[in-house]
Amino acid sequence: MTMALHNLFFREHNRIADALSAAHPNWTDEILFQEARRIVVAEIQHITYGEYLPKVLGDDYMELYSLKPLQNGTAQYSRNVNPNTRNGFAAAGVFHSHSGIRSTVTIGNIEYPLSSIFFNPDVFYEGSEAPTAIFQGLLNDLSQMIDRSV
Repeated sequence: MTMALHNLFFREHNRIADALSAAHPNWTDEILFQEARRIVVAEIQHITYGEYLPKVLGDDYMELYSLKPLQNGTAQYSRNVNPNTRNGFAAAGVFHSHSGIRSTVTIGNIEYPLSSIFFNPDVFYEGSEAPTAIFQGLLNDLSQMIDRSV
């Protein structure tokens, strides 16, 4: 379903670029692209830190590690902090998130075994409404409880 998220944010980027183009007709394509990109990155950060991480980590850890979004809009940037992700931590994150994936995915009115669509982008090309049907399935299907089993 990674392809679905890529498609969703691709659409969002183009929607924002169209709005910026209408508001700033003198901007070049490169400026429009970069400004729309900056806004989409901010949206992803807002979703991650404002909605996803609080559900996964809980308020105590969000507070302990200063992960809560700032209310006054100022940044607490430090060039002395290494922003890289350690490989072990990234691997644990992949396993953690994959434990919540269901074995079936609903697209339109059909439930597909996840194994039949994994690494198979053909479902995106089954008509112009296919991406919308995938998004609706993602919104309506409940995930599994996240646990230590994958």
